[in-house]
This record gives sequence, C-alpha cells and structure tokens, in this order.
Amino acid sequence: MHAGWLEFLGSLPHIYFTVNCI
Repeated sequence: MHAGWLEFLGSLPHIYFTVNCI
C-alpha cells in the first residue's frame, strides 16, 4: 500500500462533496 493511495482515498470525498455543492 502506497501513501499516494491513502491521499487518493482521502481526496475522493472532498472532490465528491465539491461536485455536489456545485
């Protein structure tokens, strides 16, 4: 498991939330 994988998973909800807000 790479650290980038965790970063990707952590950014997913943020992106999803931003798209839903728009």
